[in-house]
This record gives sequence, C-alpha cells and structure tokens, in this order.
Amino acid sequence: MMGYLRVFTLRDGREKAIIVEPWRLFKEEMNVLGIKDSDAF
Repeated sequence: MMGYLRVFTLRDGREKAIIVEPWRLFKEEMNVLGIKDSDAF
C-alpha cells in the first residue's frame, strides 16, 4: 500500500514533497530524509 504525499515549504522558499509510508510517522519520515522541523514552516 502506498503512503500519502505531503508537500511543505522550506524556509528558503523551495517546496519539498515526500511520500509518508503508512506504517511510519511523518516525523520519522522527515528524520530519514534529513529534514529538521526548523527547515520547514
């Protein structure tokens, strides 16, 4: 089963889209990709 797509804007104005696996929390997915909370808003 495919996860859901989450799009957010980085502080430098770029948009980043990630697919969050259904068995993984969004925070865990961000950690896997090396994205910190302070990078996005």
